[in-house]
Amino acid sequence: MAAYTEARQVIKDITTYAKKVKDSEMLSKIIDLQSNIIDMHEENQELKDQIRDVRDQLAKVSENLIDRERLAKFHDMFVDEDKLKYIETSPKPYTDALLEHMYCPRCLQKDEKLISMGKNDDYGNEVYGLICPVCGFSTWFGNNPNLGSVSTF
Repeated sequence: MAAYTEARQVIKDITTYAKKVKDSEMLSKIIDLQSNIIDMHEENQELKDQIRDVRDQLAKVSENLIDRERLAKFHDMFVDEDKLKYIETSPKPYTDALLEHMYCPRCLQKDEKLISMGKNDDYGNEVYGLICPVCGFSTWFGNNPNLGSVSTF
């Protein structure tokens, strides 16, 4: 902004000089120059706004990037790797806090989104069901994680 202010002052000084020496051609060129500088200032401001918008978009994108290296497979779902052991040994039914770390594989693979699974049905001590609140992917498995699971789409 300081460069623009300084350029305006120089143009004013030259305009004053051109009026004193009564040089109409120089005065015309100065007016053209002043118009060009104003246009450049407006374009510069637009570019600054675009840069700010792109930076904001990049910040949002980087917030949503998924670090697949921190995910582990648990039955048909993905879970935070650091929570895997706890999930495997945790009693069922799972708490909502624990479900926040269990992610729908369909949403992850299709849309690159980490969508936490929700409770579907509790079939008693032997079987436990989960469902994705976004796409409807569901899975169920037994109390013993080694019993396996069945998924439905």
